[in-house]
Amino acid sequence: MSDINEPTLDELITDLKDLPISGHAHAIGHLCVAWSSLESTTDLFLSVVLNIKPHHIRTAVINNINTREKWKMILSVCFLKQFKDGWYASLTHEMNRIDNDLRPERNRMVHDHWDYRETQIVRRQSVAKVYKNQTVLEYKDVEAKPVEEREIWELTVHVMASIAELLDLLDEYVEHNLSTSPKTNE
Repeated sequence: MSDINEPTLDELITDLKDLPISGHAHAIGHLCVAWSSLESTTDLFLSVVLNIKPHHIRTAVINNINTREKWKMILSVCFLKQFKDGWYASLTHEMNRIDNDLRPERNRMVHDHWDYRETQIVRRQSVAKVYKNQTVLEYKDVEAKPVEEREIWELTVHVMASIAELLDLLDEYVEHNLSTSPKTNE
């Protein structure tokens, strides 16, 4: 039996939308969707360069590799399949940008603690560490950084730009393979 004074689901949702963190949360949601698209683009890229058939075998392989390992595989396989000057360098540059710049910042935006009790919204990264005699476990803020909503949107745009760059590079790869593959009569 519920209490008459308990808020309804709609009231709770409205309260959530009214929190000072709401704009940041909205932007983080878009960042998560963009990152999911980047992971799907990674899967597509790896599927094409590996050319594993049939589909169910390709799916079994691709779905059992973490994303960073997929990026390493793409770089390794594409090193062996370079087809023009500059293409592999562009791919390496983009993959390094994704892995070394975008991924750590995306992880901070998604996994850090958000403090919105003060006037500024602050992202806090915490670590747990056992000190000296290994009898004390202490939690410590490694970074406390004020974050504007715009910074999250900018990161989302950078992730989307990386998706576009990977798709352009993949398109070049496919076009090259189509132009050099033996023609078959139907």
